[in-house]
Amino acid sequence: MTDLMRWMYEHYIRPQIESQPKDFGEAMQLDLLNNELDANLQKTLQAVLAFYSVQGFRLGVRTGAALQSELSQETKYLGSTCSHSHTPFSEQ
Repeated sequence: MTDLMRWMYEHYIRPQIESQPKDFGEAMQLDLLNNELDANLQKTLQAVLAFYSVQGFRLGVRTGAALQSELSQETKYLGSTCSHSHTPFSEQ
């Protein structure tokens, strides 16, 4: 993980994830897991969670950029092929 991604995880991604509301079942599962793991396994779990969280974040950024590019191209295409001389609800 790069320094930038480590910083993003610590200062943005993890706080966002941790601030999400959890229902009783989710809170119970997290509590049970934390109570069962020793200190070394908790550290390993945190590293694995950081890895997958950053990968999910990067995927979201790439997907958003691709969608934005695709939508802007589609909008340009539609704008050049549409005729603005009629309205969709005009009487015939």
